[in-house]
Amino acid sequence: MKRTLLVIATVIPTVSAVGVPFLFAQERTEKSAYISSSIEANDNYDLREDSAGDALIWNNSLGAALFSRTRTDLLDFRVDGTLRASDLPVQGQEAEFDDPRLRFNFSRNVDDNAIDANLFYRRVDVDFFDPLSSIDDDGNFDDTQGDGYREELRAGAGVALNSDGPLSFALNGNTRRVNYVDTTDPDLSDYTSGALNTEFGFRLNPIFTATLGGGYSQREYDDPSKTDRESATADLGFNATINPTLRAQFRLGYSQVDSTANGNDSTEEGLVGSLNLQREVKNGTIRLGFTSDLDENGTRNRVFVGRDVTFRNGASFDSWIGASANDTTDIEPVGAISYTHTLPLSEVTLGLNQNATVDDESRNVLNTSLFASYSRVLTKVSSVGLDVSAGRTIYENSDQDTKERLSISTSYSHSLTREWDITGGYRYKFRDSGDDDDAQSNALFLTLTRSFESSR
Repeated sequence: MKRTLLVIATVIPTVSAVGVPFLFAQERTEKSAYISSSIEANDNYDLREDSAGDALIWNNSLGAALFSRTRTDLLDFRVDGTLRASDLPVQGQEAEFDDPRLRFNFSRNVDDNAIDANLFYRRVDVDFFDPLSSIDDDGNFDDTQGDGYREELRAGAGVALNSDGPLSFALNGNTRRVNYVDTTDPDLSDYTSGALNTEFGFRLNPIFTATLGGGYSQREYDDPSKTDRESATADLGFNATINPTLRAQFRLGYSQVDSTANGNDSTEEGLVGSLNLQREVKNGTIRLGFTSDLDENGTRNRVFVGRDVTFRNGASFDSWIGASANDTTDIEPVGAISYTHTLPLSEVTLGLNQNATVDDESRNVLNTSLFASYSRVLTKVSSVGLDVSAGRTIYENSDQDTKERLSISTSYSHSLTREWDITGGYRYKFRDSGDDDDAQSNALFLTLTRSFESSR
């Protein structure tokens, strides 16, 4: 299946908007660091169906960060790592340096030109990796278990030139590599994925811009039983400002998807497109849209309606709800909800997403993820918090069992001094991978943290 394809794909140019909210924000530079020491007692630390016994884990973490914002630039750089000493069932006492993480984000905006770049790296012991902390754009999460390490590298960059001019150009790309080292789970496979998208805009008059777009995406696994995929799309379209409060965006193109699994090649091709309408109202926007995409299982259509609201009390709400289906699946509900409410003494956040897509073996899946948190200040030096995260994958038209993950954490924090904090709490984790028994764990933890900050 390896061959060169000349491609142009559907792209909705968003690169030019990167960092725009910071153009009028206060310029500042912050340097920070922290040292954290946490002791944890866990009755099933590696989340087995049948616990091997109690574990005592001592994590000592060190991190540093640099954040800088000017009228045109935004820089965010962070690095972390953990030295872990533990007394584990069966394995006994051991020590290791684990979970090194590096994050880099940069953006620059000058007039109607913008560039951005990002980089992320992490290597973590599978026994201590939470799959809900690494969910991809389709809602897929690695249902990791067993021994070994998970290593991930992500990188992306984009540029937008002359976005408000008569001739505009946008280009963005990303790549991701995930390696599994010395793992025992046969379902885990190293893979590489990436995408490159571009779009030209031709402003014909003050309210109408014609577009020519294109792109290419690729996914390749080291395991031949997984589905490798190459996708190419070309489209034409327009952006229109119908009136000061109503905008429309239309794309119509042609796509080809080539896939390979177990030495068998297949090709899907056909028309793709989208129509999106957005109307500004007093306290937000209303959106209505239709999209038609192509994957290795054929055409997938989706209709949706969305609404975002900014309330006077400081709360913000953004959501869309719709339906999705392809030739071999029933109509399924899809959508997303994002809610944030900040009060003087508390904060609530909620994120809920459901998406219909295909997995690494070309099975139609319905992915659902939930993230919620609540924090409350009790006194000037104490607070409580609750965090919930969950993920579920349903396999449509398949005998494959549903996968579910859940993590709940409650905590109490107390400031000992301006720089020293102590936090104690309880954490519960649950996994159902369709096996005979579920897996769950309970943990009590106590953490002491020292933070260092300087700003100008």
